[in-house]
Amino acid sequence: MINSELSIRFHELIKLKTKNIHNELDNLIKINSTNEYIDYLIVMYRVMTPLEKDILNFNEFEISFSKTILKNKSNKLILDLKNLDIDIAKINFSKFVPHINCFDEALGCFYVLEGSSLGTQFLFKKLCSLFGENFINNMNYLNGIGRNTFQHWAQFIESLENYTISFPEKKDIILKSAIDTFKCFKLELESKNKQ
Repeated sequence: MINSELSIRFHELIKLKTKNIHNELDNLIKINSTNEYIDYLIVMYRVMTPLEKDILNFNEFEISFSKTILKNKSNKLILDLKNLDIDIAKINFSKFVPHINCFDEALGCFYVLEGSSLGTQFLFKKLCSLFGENFINNMNYLNGIGRNTFQHWAQFIESLENYTISFPEKKDIILKSAIDTFKCFKLELESKNKQ
């Protein structure tokens, strides 16, 4: 890492290094109809379900991230898809999902999944006004843990910072995994938009 990068907090470095791909990803998410929302949920399910399953295999989350509650986003996606009469048995997982071989790669991936919870809060508000209150039972994934989302994110960031202070040699692995995870979502959204 460059010396100037050593002086900023690690989560700020990840945010800086993933800014462009994050913006590209945000620009690919356009939801103005129920069908576009369903397409979005399918993409999230195709990527998050296998990633979440891989992440949960690492017991280190319980040890190093005790304040961080591992939320099961896949279950909320499944609930929303079922509420919208989508048969999840017909949905294949993404071919772009990065391989997670160690805890540090899982941590980089988890950074992206947890960070996405912040964006889904804004999307939830937008879609509530677009689709109305009657549609809320189809937005469990977007609502996540509701008002606790930002507090949960702050706890995760604190744990991430403490971990990378204790293990600074792990930063590059975590960062690369976060970038790979963003790329996976981007490739999946691009392929869905081409259909």
